[in-house]
Amino acid sequence: NGAGKTTIFNFLATLLPPTSGGGRVCGYDVVRFYREVRQLVGFMPDHFGVYPGMVVEQFLRFFAKAHGLSRSETGVVIDDILQLVDLAAVRAAPVDTLSRGMRQRLCLGRALIHNPR
Repeated sequence: NGAGKTTIFNFLATLLPPTSGGGRVCGYDVVRFYREVRQLVGFMPDHFGVYPGMVVEQFLRFFAKAHGLSRSETGVVIDDILQLVDLAAVRAAPVDTLSRGMRQRLCLGRALIHNPR
């Protein structure tokens, strides 16, 4: 309805710069400490993309690495996430073959992969 909900969430997730003013997440200024904020926030946008050619586990592994998870913890975290979002049975499926609902759950897993606050 044009109230700015998406804009404020994009700003607080450090995906959009402020036009004026500022904001804080867990005490961190979102402009000056955007790296710290990104480690604290798990953001799942309305429109999400998946990478054709990747399988579900590979997709999550990519984002685990991007968030700095160690190789040793990544496997355990991915197993937990797949159970949480009920996608363990399709861990080897290509992401572009998943239904919309499954893609949403996969992207929820992506948003939670680094254990945000």
